[in-house]
Amino acid sequence: MMISYRQLKNHQASQSLAQSNINFKALQNLEPEPIPVDSSLDRILRIVVTTECNRSCFYCHREGMTPTTKNILTTTDIIFFVKTVAELFDGVSIVGGEPLLQRDLLQIAEVAVLSMGCPVHLTTNASISMSNIISNANLFNRINISLNVLGPNRYQRLCGTPLPSIVYENTSRLVQLPYDIHVNAVAIPGYNTNEEEILALSSFCDRHGFRMEFLHLMPRSQNEVRLLTAGLGQFRSVMKKLGFTASIRHRPYSHLNTLYRYKEREIVLRDYGQVIDPQRCSNCIAQTFCTEGLSHIRLLPDGFIIACRYGRRFRINLFAHIRRRRVKAILAGVKNLQRSFREPLFWYQLPGDGKSEDV
Repeated sequence: MMISYRQLKNHQASQSLAQSNINFKALQNLEPEPIPVDSSLDRILRIVVTTECNRSCFYCHREGMTPTTKNILTTTDIIFFVKTVAELFDGVSIVGGEPLLQRDLLQIAEVAVLSMGCPVHLTTNASISMSNIISNANLFNRINISLNVLGPNRYQRLCGTPLPSIVYENTSRLVQLPYDIHVNAVAIPGYNTNEEEILALSSFCDRHGFRMEFLHLMPRSQNEVRLLTAGLGQFRSVMKKLGFTASIRHRPYSHLNTLYRYKEREIVLRDYGQVIDPQRCSNCIAQTFCTEGLSHIRLLPDGFIIACRYGRRFRINLFAHIRRRRVKAILAGVKNLQRSFREPLFWYQLPGDGKSEDV
C-alpha cells in the first residue's frame, strides 16, 4: 500500500487506517521505500477529447473540467501534444465528456498508438453507435463502459435520458472482438446498491464475459460524502447477503481493490476510501487517498494539464505552448506536474501485497 510518511505519526490517520482493517502497528515496523520519480505510477496520459456529453449524470466529475472549460484545442493541437510527450508515458486513455462525440477520435487514437507503441483505453457510455470503434479494433485493447444501472426508470433519473437500445447493440458486437471490456458503475444509494441492480448488472456482465467494477463516488460536497458512505455500506451489505465472499487485493503503488466472488461470478469494488491520508490529499472533500493524481495526467480540451480531478494547485496551462509548438516548454510542464505529487510519498511492502487475501 502507499501512504505518506507523515501519516505514521498522525493520530487521525492511524485511526482511519485501523478502521479500514489495515494493521497500523505493522506499518510502524516497516522501512519505507521512496517511490522513484521515473516509476510507471505516473505514466498514463488521459486525453479529454471533448467537453460535450449526451448524458447529464449528477455525480459526474467531468475529468476535472470546470463549467468554463471550452473545446479550444484543435485535433492538430492534440496530435502534436501526444507526439511531443509520448516518451514520458507508457499508455494512453481517451475520455470525455463522451469521446464518441469527437469526430476525429480515431485519428487521435491512431497517432497515440503509433507514438506510444500500445493500444488505447477508451471510456464511453456506449449510447452512440460504436461501429467505427469496432471496425478499427487494432487501435484499442480496453473499453470501459460507464453503465450504472439497467432499470429504465433509474437510468433516466440518473442520466437524464432514457436507456437507449444502442447500448445493448454495441455490447453485443463488442463481445465478438478481442477487447478487454470493463463495465464501470459508481455505487450510488437509491440507484444501484440494491439487490435488483447488482444482480442485473453482474448477470449482464457474466453473459457477455465483461468485467464488472463498482467505483466509489468521488464527492464534491458534504451531501455527496454522505452518498459515498451510504453507497459503500449498502453495497457491502447486499453482497454479503447474496453470498459473495470478499478478498482484498493489494496492488503496488495503488489503491486496494475488494474482489467479490460467488461461484463463477466476480465483481470488483475499487475502494479508494480504505486508505485515508488527510495530510497529503486534501483535494477531494472525502480526503480519500486514491492515487488518482499520481497515476494519470490529463490533457483538458482548453490546454490545461492536471493530475487530480479536484486539485486546483497542480494545474498547468500549456495552451499557448501547444499552439505555438514549444516542445521544450511542453515537456518541462509535464515533467513538473509528474513530480509535483511525489513527495513525501512512500511505498510500504505489506505481507500479501500483489496477492489476494481473505478478509
